[in-house]
Amino acid sequence: MFSSETSNLEPLSDAKVSQLNEIPIVGATGPESFAFDSLGEGPYTSLSDGRIIKWQGDKKIWIDFAVTSPNRYVSKQQP
Repeated sequence: MFSSETSNLEPLSDAKVSQLNEIPIVGATGPESFAFDSLGEGPYTSLSDGRIIKWQGDKKIWIDFAVTSPNRYVSKQQP
């Protein structure tokens, strides 16, 4: 849920959009949602294959953080 402070955000300018990078996710689609923990770490996001991944800002990578169920079937086929 967003606070009233974030509900009136301005769209990104073309200059800022040009600085964004797409990060490919293999074997899943996402993100489905984003969250931060009580320490302000994250964001965390869920993927369609049941993984929850966490952003490691210092390394600029996503890491596997959790899986929603150890018995969840994950297809090895790539789209």
